[in-house]
Amino acid sequence: MFRISILSVMMRAIFLVVTATPLAAQHMPCTSTMTIAEIITSRAHQPQPEFTILRAALEAADPPLSGSLSDPEGEFTLFAPTDAAFTAGAESIGMTIDELVARTDLLNAILTYHIVTGRVGTTQLTDAAAGSLNDDLPDWLASGGSDSGGYLNTLNGLPLRFTVLPDEGFFIDGASLILNDFDAANGIIHIIDTMILPPMD
Repeated sequence: MFRISILSVMMRAIFLVVTATPLAAQHMPCTSTMTIAEIITSRAHQPQPEFTILRAALEAADPPLSGSLSDPEGEFTLFAPTDAAFTAGAESIGMTIDELVARTDLLNAILTYHIVTGRVGTTQLTDAAAGSLNDDLPDWLASGGSDSGGYLNTLNGLPLRFTVLPDEGFFIDGASLILNDFDAANGIIHIIDTMILPPMD
């Protein structure tokens, strides 16, 4: 009984520490045996799913981006908008989710703007924002050390602005990282609170 009581106290203490941590500062658990696509799929099937829209969108892209993100030999960073972020983003351009998914040209442009080739964690973003990687730019970095941030090279082909603010967190073109550094077998996932829209003519 005494051992059980001690264990209960310890578990409650751990729970209080975890739940007291702000979302922006939380790190996702390591699931390095699963690919990015597998992680998105698994979280889309949870009792309170987060990525049902993102999963469907990745499969609806032409060609399907779920295939690339399933490649265990690849290395990618995915800035993953939640279902709420995806819905709000579609509404911001006057579309429903169904209408957006049907527009594969636009859908492809948006999704590839959320993907960077290479593993880019918050440590790398911090170093890039400080300009410490400018002497030998990694493939994923277009530029760094400018106004507390820089630009990432995306699959879209357009640069994606990132900002690192010590007292506020990490921002990707205005979207906040609400959960970061989710390790996958073929890259990293950062969950964001806004769907990122590439510049459009």
